[in-house]
Amino acid sequence: MAQGTVILWNGSCLVCGFGDNTYVKVPSLPEGFKAMKALHAQGIKITATAIYTPMQGYLAGMCGAQYAAPYVNRIDNMGDDGIKVACEIHDIYQKNGIPCEVLAASFKNGQQVLALCKYGIGAATVACSVIDNFVKNAAIDDAVEAFIHDFEGLTAKGTTMSDC
Repeated sequence: MAQGTVILWNGSCLVCGFGDNTYVKVPSLPEGFKAMKALHAQGIKITATAIYTPMQGYLAGMCGAQYAAPYVNRIDNMGDDGIKVACEIHDIYQKNGIPCEVLAASFKNGQQVLALCKYGIGAATVACSVIDNFVKNAAIDDAVEAFIHDFEGLTAKGTTMSDC
């Protein structure tokens, strides 16, 4: 059997050779909670996925997940508040001493990520397109160009600090 292979059957689990930084993604539904318990019993690290409600987050934490991934934007698209759900899950873990962290996922913009950072949620999985927009701003670009212009005025066009 290949290293890192996981076989699940009837709530039992056989795992072969995971590295220390491997987290198995398991969906947060009844069969997934059984799998989380089996994996946790074997010392396998778990990221609970497909979380849309605080109760799913609570159950995932109680089943041994180290991370729980609420889908922030998808929750918004369903008519609920994804930021609120992620914060509620965070609070549930804090208030109940559950050793699980929120790994927020499914963002459409940087404001969603920032709101969770302000709240104290320190883990997120974010698309490159959203990350690129974290600091995309014409004022920033203009400031950088002004710095370059001023520097080149003191040295020469195309000069960098390594040339000085």
